[in-house]
Amino acid sequence: MTQRQLYTSVMVGMLALLLAGCPAASSNSTPLPDLGGRIVKVAMPNDYPPFDYINPQTGQPEGWDYDVIAELARRLNFVPQYETVTFAQLIDSVSAGTYDLASNGISQTYQRSLKVDFSRPYMIVRQRLLVRADESRVETLVQFKADTTLSVGALTGSTNYDTAASFLDGHPLTGYDSMDQAIVALLTGQVDVVVADDVAFYAQSDLHPNQIKHVPGVLYGDLLGMIMPKGSDLVAPISLALTAMEQDGTLQAFNDKWISRSVIPG
Repeated sequence: MTQRQLYTSVMVGMLALLLAGCPAASSNSTPLPDLGGRIVKVAMPNDYPPFDYINPQTGQPEGWDYDVIAELARRLNFVPQYETVTFAQLIDSVSAGTYDLASNGISQTYQRSLKVDFSRPYMIVRQRLLVRADESRVETLVQFKADTTLSVGALTGSTNYDTAASFLDGHPLTGYDSMDQAIVALLTGQVDVVVADDVAFYAQSDLHPNQIKHVPGVLYGDLLGMIMPKGSDLVAPISLALTAMEQDGTLQAFNDKWISRSVIPG
């Protein structure tokens, strides 16, 4: 078995556990590690609601990531120090050790696992095609794939972009630096569809009411995890704390607060 096949096998097993609603680790009754109040440098793009973004009313950063990391910091006794980076810089800057931790709805992939270590997965999301609300040319995934005159937008460096390149090859593909830019391109007719996950769809639907919809069906499923430099001593504590938060309902409470609509039927 190759390393890629082994990685895929492990991810499939974790996916099955999450779909079954079971923790990815056994019950954790032992105390969590104490990190002694150390500073943990956290990279945040602040451009991917509802995970992390700047609230336009307050001008302050907020989202699922901030709440979860604050709870991790409380349980493990560390102090998060946030710095803003673009998503395109995220993986490489963590890999280089510039930052200790990042969480931005980051999909676990084999290629990324060669550069960074992932925490245990905390969520599964499904990639879909987003279209304008008045779109009548695209009603099914098969219909879209057959019409290679239709263009695609996706977040540069994301698994959404990789999915578009792999499964929608033949369609003109444009990468954007943020999901907001991709959705604006969709609404202004620069692209015909955008590849995005369930959570991004609902966040963008709230930002652009009655202007976008999703095409029924799923392109791909992703496990999300936090990333740290290879060999980081934070991987085990973060994973243990995420497991504890899942088991005591804290993680679900944050999901309900920020992304309770993240699963779309069909």
